[in-house]
Amino acid sequence: MIFAIYKKFQLFWFGFSVSASALVYAGMSAGSFTYQDIQTGMSDMTADYLAENPDAASGISGYVRSLMSQENAALVEPAQGSRLPVILN
Repeated sequence: MIFAIYKKFQLFWFGFSVSASALVYAGMSAGSFTYQDIQTGMSDMTADYLAENPDAASGISGYVRSLMSQENAALVEPAQGSRLPVILN
C-alpha cells in the first residue's frame, strides 16, 4: 500500500519536473527570459527567506549573526581570502 503511494508520488514528481523544465526552456528559447534571470530570481527569493527567518540560516556555513547597526555593518569586510558570505542581521 505505502509502496504504491510512493510510486504514484514518484511518477507525479517526475512528470512535474519534466514539464517545468520544458516550460523553462521554451521560455528561454522564445526570448522571454534568460538563465541569469532565473538565477537572480532564486537568489532574491533565498535572501528574502533568510531575512524573514534568521534561524533558518544558522545551519549555513559562514553565517554570522551580529547586532551591529547598519552604518557599522557596511564597514565590515569578510576575512582576507575568505570566499564565504557574511550575513549581518
